[in-house]
Amino acid sequence: MKKLLYIIAILTVFSSCDKEFEPVYDESLTERASESTAELTSLLTSSEFGWKTTMILESRIYSMGDHFVLDFNQNENHSNGTVTVANVHNRDTSEFSIVHEEGVVLNFNTHNEVFYWLVTPNAGEGKGFGNNLEYVFEKQEEGKLYFRGKANSYTMVLEKASEKDWDMSILHERYENFMNAYNRNFCNIVVTDGVRGASEENPLYIKLNEPFTAAFWLEENAYKYYSFSYIIDNEFMMSRDGSFVFSHEAMYFSAPFAFEGDTINKMVYNEQLDEWIIDNEGIEAKFVSSDLPIQSCEGFYDHFVNEICVNGNTWTEGYGWLVNTYSATQPLGDHISNILWGGGEPDLNTVYIVNDYVAVDGKSLGQGFRFSCGSDELYAFVPADIVKLGESKFKFVRNGDVVTNVEGAAERIATDPDVIAFFDIMCNDKGWSVDCDVSNYGDFEFWEVNLYNMEDPSIQLDDVFLYE
Repeated sequence: MKKLLYIIAILTVFSSCDKEFEPVYDESLTERASESTAELTSLLTSSEFGWKTTMILESRIYSMGDHFVLDFNQNENHSNGTVTVANVHNRDTSEFSIVHEEGVVLNFNTHNEVFYWLVTPNAGEGKGFGNNLEYVFEKQEEGKLYFRGKANSYTMVLEKASEKDWDMSILHERYENFMNAYNRNFCNIVVTDGVRGASEENPLYIKLNEPFTAAFWLEENAYKYYSFSYIIDNEFMMSRDGSFVFSHEAMYFSAPFAFEGDTINKMVYNEQLDEWIIDNEGIEAKFVSSDLPIQSCEGFYDHFVNEICVNGNTWTEGYGWLVNTYSATQPLGDHISNILWGGGEPDLNTVYIVNDYVAVDGKSLGQGFRFSCGSDELYAFVPADIVKLGESKFKFVRNGDVVTNVEGAAERIATDPDVIAFFDIMCNDKGWSVDCDVSNYGDFEFWEVNLYNMEDPSIQLDDVFLYE
């Protein structure tokens, strides 16, 4: 009986509800879709100076980004039109449309040189970094418009731009200022407080290097990219590839430096000091660039003299540092090539930087340059002191006559223009400064050594030394 009463009561309630029910929608689905696309079109075109956004795209091997300013112009009575997009480098115009599919979707319909460098319109081309051409509108909150990438869920947040945001002249000046510094041989963020015990006396050096992956994909835009490398607790570390993101507020690193909760991801330009300063709370650091190495390599001189110039490495074991045309920049590389393969008589077909050199007759000849003259038994030795100027600075000073067991070798060394030019460069008055990275891979230790001529830093000599 109770069950019957419950059923009657429930039917009575629903009967009452039916009489009072009003439909939620007065319009058709098509009309509602048209309204929603019109509303978003109105939002996008209503901002007097358009919109701005900073986009960062993440993957395991890179983190790429850019800052854009966008101005949407509607075709009359349609949910489409043209959009002008600008960044620090350029501006371009393409078509946009707003449609109702999986919600309200903003489409960038035609190619836009500024926006598309982050886009992969055809994955087979291997260019771009996976940005979307279609964005699902999610919400409007505190004046900002939030979109989700239809293909891979990247977020795009648009906030209203000002007239100043479209003035790229100041931004371009800062870009040129930074790039003039970044294009020097060495670029470091020098941290003096806020990261793992860094101080004025013992700073942390974070190198900005040329990236590998990004530059390989988009060689024509390689200037946009970087990677970080640094050594903490004797461990060599590298970041993912990233890009520089220039906005009016700051210059951002799309792939930040991060260590034990400390993050460096933006810099601002100090006009009074003419310096780029890190703008992350709690961290004291600035950007420093130079044509010569900034960071001293502790103990390198001793390693160079006692290990490299004596033992060489696995492929020059026992011979010292092999100097060849592949490891030298011009004009040094050309002079080496002409000496070794130019047809001069007698042959000078290899040259090593050596220490404690002992000739085949058992005579100890010390430091200098050893030429092979057709075979290891035939040699010409040019004595030169390796003079220490610092932990990772030294110079070569010739200090005696050529010692040789090959007739004519001393005369060729004294008169051959390429040999003379070779020694003028190697034995320059200011000497050489060293950049050295040491890293471990399994049982092997790699020493990546680069010598920079302090008289002319464009002249460099490099090699990799491998030790078990």
